[in-house]
Amino acid sequence: MKTLTKGEQFIYDWQYKRHGSTSFKGYLAKALAVADTRNLAKLKLAFPEEAEAMDNFHHKKGWWDRVQDKYDANHLVIVGDHSPQTRVASRKE
Repeated sequence: MKTLTKGEQFIYDWQYKRHGSTSFKGYLAKALAVADTRNLAKLKLAFPEEAEAMDNFHHKKGWWDRVQDKYDANHLVIVGDHSPQTRVASRKE
């Protein structure tokens, strides 16, 4: 299983509003999301993983879908009595 990178986790948390609107990461995500190319390059000096991930989110086709799939693959658990007839997959939070 592959875990999310720091940048992927940052974007995942931003998309699912896990940063909080008034936290540092929340403000950073807002800044990265609206930054033009010049300002994104400046932000990338201080926050390389987060800036690269935001750029990938906006410009790489299929990137977000792959991140979601990667997250889902790492967060499915089997619940129930574990017999083949009653195994159910659910998300672990």
